[in-house]
Amino acid sequence: MAKTAFRIVAGLLRYGVWVLLTLLCLWTALQLRINVLDVLFLLRASPWVVPAIANAASLILVFAWLGLTLALESFLMGSQTEQLFWRRTGRIALVAGCVLALSYLLQALI
Repeated sequence: MAKTAFRIVAGLLRYGVWVLLTLLCLWTALQLRINVLDVLFLLRASPWVVPAIANAASLILVFAWLGLTLALESFLMGSQTEQLFWRRTGRIALVAGCVLALSYLLQALI
C-alpha cells in the first residue's frame, strides 16, 4: 500500500514539474515575441508589416511551444530513475532559463 501511494505522489510530482517547465517555456515564447516586435520597431518597419510579422511570429512560437510541450512530456516521463528525471529537468530548466535571460538582455539593450 505504501509503495502505491509513493508511486502516485511521485507521478503527481513529475507532472507538476512538467507543468512548471511548460509554463516557463510559454513565458519564454511570449518574451521572444516581444523581442521580435522590438527588433521590428528598431528597424523602423512599415506599420503594415509589423502586425503581419508579429502574428506570424506568434503562430510559429505557439506551434513550437506546443511541439516542445509534447516532446518534453515524453522526454521527462521516459526517465527510468528519479536521478535521471531530475538531471533531465535541470538541463531543460537551464536551457529555458538561459534563453529567457538572453531575451531579457536583448530587451534591456533595445
